[in-house]
Amino acid sequence: MANDAATDVVKADSYFTESDLTAIKSFNDVGAFLKQEGILTDSLKDYGNGFEVLDNKASLIDVTFVILDYRFSKGDNGEFVSLTVVTKDNRKLIVNDGSTGVRDQIKAIAQQRLERGIPDKRPIMVEHGLKGSTYQRNDADGNKMFNDDGSPMMATTYYLA
Repeated sequence: MANDAATDVVKADSYFTESDLTAIKSFNDVGAFLKQEGILTDSLKDYGNGFEVLDNKASLIDVTFVILDYRFSKGDNGEFVSLTVVTKDNRKLIVNDGSTGVRDQIKAIAQQRLERGIPDKRPIMVEHGLKGSTYQRNDADGNKMFNDDGSPMMATTYYLA
């Protein structure tokens, strides 16, 4: 019978019995249990390449960074670009953007490089970080959108600067 990796993982012995899991009521309980049993833990930072997905593009406004790589993907809301960047303040980030800002700028840069015979994946220095343009959102018919409380529904498009 062939090995099934998914089944093998499920059948692997656990450090925890059902009663151990039942007794754990908090994060501190986990720490105490692991210490008592001499069980070592790994950190997620021990794995992967150290790049973290950016959750707030505004944190890159006016921050110099270099784009090491980029790729285009299809998502639920259409095409987006994923940038692999390192900032001057030493953050290693994955920046995702599906707007007409950064995504379209990277597409244009790739096209211009192709036309000039420049490798399209050469790193890109972004001296002035991102800039944001905030506006009131419109629906598909061009009507202004509002939040449930009646306030304008705002959005920000970010651009490489």
